Amino acid sequence: MASSSDMVIISGFCTIFLTFYLQFCDISLFLRNFFRTAQRKIRHSCQNPVQYLFSLQL
Repeated sequence: MASSSDMVIISGFCTIFLTFYLQFCDISLFLRNFFRTAQRKIRHSCQNPVQYLFSLQL
């Protein structure tokens, strides 16, 4: 049976690990969505450059 101080240390490490893990997942998801929308915009602008220039000015 682990002592109470060991349990505090273990739970602290678990909390820190989970926090970093969740933040990393959020960041990677955000980057993935960002690059996907950027890719879509670039592809769209290549297909129709006139409309792209128009949308930039609006």
